[in-house]
Amino acid sequence: MVRLSKSPGITIQAAWLVRVLASSRSRYECRDCGGRMFVKACSGRCPVCFTRALQRCHEIEEVVAEAAGVILEDGR
Repeated sequence: MVRLSKSPGITIQAAWLVRVLASSRSRYECRDCGGRMFVKACSGRCPVCFTRALQRCHEIEEVVAEAAGVILEDGR
């Protein structure tokens, strides 16, 4: 359930929201996994694929930094 304001009685059931989004005609496809998205993301990825890609970028940065003998700004 999503509360829209602090006053009681103004909530949206999550299941209802999903049904409304699923019945809408505008759908997008994740460029990595092909999953259905209801909101278009700038990256073209669903939240799961976006997170995986971001983690992969951090892993690559760590490997490159270790190979170069550099300590990254965030202490890794």
